[in-house]
Amino acid sequence: METALVWSAGVAALLLCAGVVAVLRPDTAVFNARSSALGLILAALGFVVALPERAPWHAGQGLGWGVALGAVGAVLALNAAAVVRDPTDRSRAILACAAAMAAGVAPVATVVVTLWSQRLDALMGLMLGWVTVAQAIGLRQPRADTRSAAGVFATATVFAGFLALACALSAFRGATAAHARLWAASSLAIGGSVPLALLIGAVCTRYAATASLALPGALAALSVGLTAWAVVLRVAAPLPGTQFPEGLFWCSILGLLSGSVIGALVSTGGRSVGYAPIAALVAAAAALSAFQLMAGLGVAVTGIGMTAYAGLLVAASRPDDGRPERTREAFLGPAAMILAIAASRVAIERYSSLTRPFTLSDHYAIVMFLLGLFVPSVLARWSAASATWRGPIAALAALLWPALIIGIWGPKAVFPLIVGIGLAVLWARAADEGLEPMTVVLIAVGGIFSLLQFTEFGASYSELTRLDRARLIALIGGASAALALASEFARTRFRRSG
Repeated sequence: METALVWSAGVAALLLCAGVVAVLRPDTAVFNARSSALGLILAALGFVVALPERAPWHAGQGLGWGVALGAVGAVLALNAAAVVRDPTDRSRAILACAAAMAAGVAPVATVVVTLWSQRLDALMGLMLGWVTVAQAIGLRQPRADTRSAAGVFATATVFAGFLALACALSAFRGATAAHARLWAASSLAIGGSVPLALLIGAVCTRYAATASLALPGALAALSVGLTAWAVVLRVAAPLPGTQFPEGLFWCSILGLLSGSVIGALVSTGGRSVGYAPIAALVAAAAALSAFQLMAGLGVAVTGIGMTAYAGLLVAASRPDDGRPERTREAFLGPAAMILAIAASRVAIERYSSLTRPFTLSDHYAIVMFLLGLFVPSVLARWSAASATWRGPIAALAALLWPALIIGIWGPKAVFPLIVGIGLAVLWARAADEGLEPMTVVLIAVGGIFSLLQFTEFGASYSELTRLDRARLIALIGGASAALALASEFARTRFRRSG
């Protein structure tokens, strides 16, 4: 039964995404067919590169298939986001967000059904392929409607990350493999209800007589809540009562409530009440409550519920009311923070034999936290320059630098790095108002999933002597400085010649 449910969710999501893209047609000034073809080429290249079974890859080619599926999903999501031609057309924007999120459901469902024995590698690879392709080909950003499309895609990226983490955490929950399948199917069913909720919201926005989002928001919440309750009654019924299947419903409600509170804060408060830190506190309170209910899986399901409101409000924000930037700030930063909390549970479960407890008195933890906090902003600022080749290089750097840190300082750096990266989006928005949030989100999500996939490989190099580590740090630092200087020189020459 759970397999049929997963297949149904995946096929329905794929049809929704393909239908929106085919009927509404992407804006070619934002994302064109050439970019789509390049993304598919990168998908094939990622699959071929990850074929070997030796480290850092794993046997079974689960990582390679995951990278390919994630890259294809990113291409579909980018095309869906590019449907947003006119930012004032709220129903079209919400429909685009629904399609972009559906593009995340379909590959995750494919992994759960066809790559069950390698699902951890495949799910991590899926998100690595997603963010790499998105950052390498990206969305052009010269106009206001493109920024709206970028916000839609960033929300879909965070949603896909929550869905992948929820299905990954199902592997560590339940006494048997059958229970793990039920948890994965349940999480995916709840995730699949989010694009449906946005679809209902888009229809309601199109035909409602009022400009308020109260009715679309209520219908979206009702759709997700009813799905979660149906999952508890039907799909999760075979689970023992000690595993608390009802927690899926309550964690979904926590996500919906936190999303509605953040949305109300943004729509009524503005900057005078400091909405960004309050939004972060609301999200942290929801994550803490969800962790008490269902540990890491509860946090991931809470994030899925919160993205239902995030997608609705980010897509529906009108550029003429000065609210889009506030809405993206208020949702993307806290969502990335919750994503990091859920990811830390995956790291604890997957690498428990390698990691060790740490405290903030440990100088490694403090330094790793600061690196995670600041490096994504530095990479985002560097890639935002006019040179088009910086995007692919920044995409590669976003995946490599966390693994290099683990290779130099060992597994003790994993947890503070994840936490720091999770807070990087909040930091970037507070420190630099001109930085595009989608770029920071992609770099942060890529870094988190790179840690979840390559920690074991990086740990094998952590036995280097202190002298060798110092040489490695000097080599990496020198190469980075040289690349930065060369890129600045090239950019200056380009401006002068132009």
